[in-house]
Amino acid sequence: MRGREVARLESFSDAVFGFALTLLVVSLEVPKNFADLMATMRGVPAFAVCFAMLALIWNTHHQFCRRYGLDDGTARFLTCVLLFIVLLYVYPLKFLFTLGVNELLFHSGGGIAIAGNREASQLLAIYSFGFAAVYLAFTLLYYHA
Repeated sequence: MRGREVARLESFSDAVFGFALTLLVVSLEVPKNFADLMATMRGVPAFAVCFAMLALIWNTHHQFCRRYGLDDGTARFLTCVLLFIVLLYVYPLKFLFTLGVNELLFHSGGGIAIAGNREASQLLAIYSFGFAAVYLAFTLLYYHA
């Protein structure tokens, strides 16, 4: 363990992860009635899955920072690439899991719909590329270290 102190880079990444979690919020508007509240609450399981996935990515980055404590140009660049991917990844992640979890639990897409197999395969491709890009960024960070 070399990185005992929280560096500016780690503080910045924590703020970006916090912002990404804010983008995942089930609804930005306070429900007007009980039916709206219940509709909002149906989004909680998908939010929980997305939260867990982002927390896993955050924890992996936290462990990297604790192990190596790097604060050079390459580490900053690769961390910024990782954070860019995470911010780009938030909406496809939320879309996919809102659709999937709500369909599984409530037999409705939660207001999200896809039109056929072509859009479904594109959605899964976007998710897959995002997932692969996140872990490619981690691979490059560890290679650099």
